[in-house]
Amino acid sequence: MFAGCEYLKIAPKLPATTLAYNCYYSMFSGCLALEKAPDILPATTLANNCYQRMFYGCSMLKNTPILPATVLA
Repeated sequence: MFAGCEYLKIAPKLPATTLAYNCYYSMFSGCLALEKAPDILPATTLANNCYQRMFYGCSMLKNTPILPATVLA
């Protein structure tokens, strides 16, 4: 969705609580200016590959989100 956005500095909130297969896969991958991830990724039920490579290559990122997930695929 936002992969490769060179000027994005702050990621939007992602309020979903149940995630489907590949839901956020590579969502911010390559966003080189991204400095702030959401404070929390509130999903408690995850399908396969949900967060895989989500922040891949985000070298300016200054925080990592809280991941409260309790059900993993």
